[in-house]
Amino acid sequence: MQIKSRDHLRHLSGIQDIIKWTEVRRREWDAHVGRMEDSSLAKIARDSRPQGVRSRGMPKKRWKESLIKAPSP
Repeated sequence: MQIKSRDHLRHLSGIQDIIKWTEVRRREWDAHVGRMEDSSLAKIARDSRPQGVRSRGMPKKRWKESLIKAPSP
């Protein structure tokens, strides 16, 4: 019996790759927020940088940072 790859099985079953789907949705949401007025809360939250000092250890990714590092389709 031949072992099929995950991508091949996804294609046969019609199931989407969750990672690719998430990346596409993030880009779509970013474009949606970008079209909003500058005074909208979503756009203010997306474009602002928090003030203060983070706790020790590995800093958590912000939503914008994960969007920038996501590969384009």
